Amino acid sequence: MAAGDITLKQLLGGNLTNEWLNGLRRAWPVSFTFGNERKKIGGSDWCQVGIEARGETPDTCSWRVRLSEPGTGIEANLEIVLYKVERAVQISGTLRNSGVEPIKQLRDPKVLDLSFAPELAPEPFIRRVAGGPFIDVAYPPLGYQIHDVQLLSHYQQWSAVTADCPVDDGRSSVRWQPMMVIGDGHRGGVLVALEWAGAYEISCRRDQPFVTRQPGGDLLVSAGMQGVSTTLAPGEELPLPTAWLLFYQGNLDQGGQAWRRLFRDRFAPPLAGSPVVPFTSYNHWIAYSSNGFTEELAIANARICAEVGIEYMVFDAGWYVGGFRNGNGNWELVDRQKIPSGFAQMGKAVEDTGARFGCWLEPEYAADNSKLFLDHPEWFLQVPVDREAGPQGRARFALMNFGLPEVREWWVRFVMDWYRNAHVRWIRWDFNQAPGPFWIANDSPDRQGLLQIRHIRGLYAALDEILAACPELVVEQCAGGGTRIEPGILRRGHTYWINDQSSSPHLVRFFQHGMNAFWPAHYANMNVVAHDGRLTESEWLSHQAGSFGTSSPLPDWTGQALADLASQVARYKRFRDVLESDFSSETGQPARLRGNHHMAFGHDAERMEIEHNLDDGTVRLQIP
Repeated sequence: MAAGDITLKQLLGGNLTNEWLNGLRRAWPVSFTFGNERKKIGGSDWCQVGIEARGETPDTCSWRVRLSEPGTGIEANLEIVLYKVERAVQISGTLRNSGVEPIKQLRDPKVLDLSFAPELAPEPFIRRVAGGPFIDVAYPPLGYQIHDVQLLSHYQQWSAVTADCPVDDGRSSVRWQPMMVIGDGHRGGVLVALEWAGAYEISCRRDQPFVTRQPGGDLLVSAGMQGVSTTLAPGEELPLPTAWLLFYQGNLDQGGQAWRRLFRDRFAPPLAGSPVVPFTSYNHWIAYSSNGFTEELAIANARICAEVGIEYMVFDAGWYVGGFRNGNGNWELVDRQKIPSGFAQMGKAVEDTGARFGCWLEPEYAADNSKLFLDHPEWFLQVPVDREAGPQGRARFALMNFGLPEVREWWVRFVMDWYRNAHVRWIRWDFNQAPGPFWIANDSPDRQGLLQIRHIRGLYAALDEILAACPELVVEQCAGGGTRIEPGILRRGHTYWINDQSSSPHLVRFFQHGMNAFWPAHYANMNVVAHDGRLTESEWLSHQAGSFGTSSPLPDWTGQALADLASQVARYKRFRDVLESDFSSETGQPARLRGNHHMAFGHDAERMEIEHNLDDGTVRLQIP
């Protein structure tokens, strides 16, 4: 770049003072591979076309930055927003072919490709947190495990510490959540997060030649999509995910809490115009056989929910013809054997009990013999039978292409109709299958990654429309549990069903601990499970460090069990707003079921604590 051109560090430095920002080495964060060469935007062959200030408030600044490389015709257009109070930077944008010839083999775009001075953290600590596999059965579980490592300084540092989602899966948190906390362990550092519901990689490594006599080197941090290798036609743009840099002070725990506060205060969507607090809800799925719930049972359970103070009664999967999962796609065909009065009448009957009505959907998949698929086969992506065939006797499934405007319009209208006419005030938006094979099989060889990009951006757009049109609708996100936890999905949902393992108090407590380390408590939704209603105090409280409810056959409970439930709900509502405050733990996530498990929320007079004695099963609760 020309002398005098502004760098990212200079752009932010007028409003943000931080040693990690000062230690930033590269001019601009974006990179990609073109042909056989790695291109880093801001190198000597790039021109800075312009920087436009987009607006400033007392606590934010935003800019639009345009850079180009005349030799290739590639243009980078970046949108940068600085949140001054939180010391957080949001970066998004596009790569555009501004030339007259196609650009071939543009691969591996990174929205972040940064270099930090090694003296900031000679041997940095790095924190990752796992996503939520389908059902954990062992302790300690894989799900939501906080994983800390230290990157040592030595002569062989060619590999990276990574958090990633593989291309052939495509669910963002099937392994790790797309974030990483990097720092010196006590003074501060930088948190990196990627807003992307598909395949990605975040990495941290040392910049070191293969053969060297010197350990160390700059600390290289990158983040971007995986699976992209495409030709760009003249005038065509390649959208990049949104990435985050949050410059925090303190240890790794404090880095996670800085992100938690940012997300709570800036991006968690409101409900009916007000900030969300953790919910109370009922869901039938574990209480009854998967397809065994009926209108009669829904109303009976809703009536009890209203009596004990539970706010929402959610009819999970199986309410449509064909049931779960073979009937997916029969969204317009209510199973009248289960719901004889029809969907709207059942919703009205639930609402009349005093509870609010909710229901389950899996909008992104449909069986290939379902009504929606047969009506609109052109809306779906399929894969060869030998790759995605289900067990014998089960339907095969197709992925709805949310990159199509007509798909998004259909789903927005469908949910709005539920909201307006069927009294629906909660939807569980599920996603039970890896999309990667569908994207890979249907992208052309020279356009790999574009279906993934269009699907995810289309999904975000549909959810944005639904939230705007239905202000009192709770959107509970889910992906067979917690396999799609990332900023883009969570900023388009009010809570998240984090794991289908909801019956073990030890596992649930571990899950909610891991979620609270980075996300506001209302996202950590879990339900107690008890067929007879007999639960210990520790079992109750192990489900109350996030949104709280039950998946139990309430009409079968005794009067005393229901009285206990009412008492638990009433006490939970006294402290649930405190759960949104800063989270801390003196014990961390226990590696064994021995000793204590401590969790705390808030500060000083507003501080609450839950401490479980894992040896004798007792629990200590302190609430403001």
